[in-house]
Amino acid sequence: MKNSTDLHSVLIYAIDEKLHIHSDHVIQNGTIQVYDGAGNKILQKPVDGTEYFSVNMNVIRGIYLVRLNTETQSIEKKTFIGKKDQVFIKNNLT
Repeated sequence: MKNSTDLHSVLIYAIDEKLHIHSDHVIQNGTIQVYDGAGNKILQKPVDGTEYFSVNMNVIRGIYLVRLNTETQSIEKKTFIGKKDQVFIKNNLT
């Protein structure tokens, strides 16, 4: 286990509604932020002393911007979050 944070070795991805972050290094004093397509921050969580982080996302299926910040670096990635079989029903009011 390496003790310095190198965000070039970080993987950010989602499987269904769960967001995952993997690193070859221990992430120290980090913060994960997730933004929707309109730029609204929908999640902010600390990430510290770990190489792996995951969180369940209760969001509408779509593309989200995930940002991981540490004291010295930042990485951003757009990722698809949501169940693949999630169905949307459109209400038509007449």
